[in-house]
Amino acid sequence: MPFSRKSFYSIVETAAKWECSLRDIIDCSAGGELTIKTFLRYAETDDGPIAGSVTLSAQDLLAYFHVDGNAGRSLKIYRVGIPAEGSGDDLNWIFVRDEEGGTGVEIDINDIHITGEEFKRFQDKHEIGVVVKEVVRWRTPPAERHDWEGMYRRLCKRIFEIGLPESLNELSIEMQQGFIEASENGDAPDVSTIRKRLQPIWNDLRETA
Repeated sequence: MPFSRKSFYSIVETAAKWECSLRDIIDCSAGGELTIKTFLRYAETDDGPIAGSVTLSAQDLLAYFHVDGNAGRSLKIYRVGIPAEGSGDDLNWIFVRDEEGGTGVEIDINDIHITGEEFKRFQDKHEIGVVVKEVVRWRTPPAERHDWEGMYRRLCKRIFEIGLPESLNELSIEMQQGFIEASENGDAPDVSTIRKRLQPIWNDLRETA
């Protein structure tokens, strides 16, 4: 099974898969090693409205991603890169406004992504896939069909970096995706089984939130 099989990976998902912090992803992009993008539903510019896939400047975003690995859920972008007409891979950096004409556009941290092609290029260059697979095999209890220990590690990392989602079902689906990506054959427990395991943790965290 190819290690990368998606068209896009959010930086949150990428950080979990590569076992690094969100700040590490942004630092790599700021250093020119990774291209990060987002999808704009709508934005105003001096040359008219734009929508669709745009490139983000990691240097502009560094202040949102703390050295300790934390980051806020929402952030504002003020400029984006779009392909320069007739110039190959060159980009034009333009400033954007929201629908009301306010400076900048609000985006969610989960809307920042890298392409599947970029994901695979980077992990192949740094042999990340090999390391991740070895760690998963070594830590998977032989008596269990699924790597529940791995799920709890992903859960802790998720809560530490971005907190809880809006619902338990959303969290269960996210954890199921982690099983699929960590499994060599794409096998994963069903969402209801995952939800039963997460329910006591979810209840305790919601009571202390």
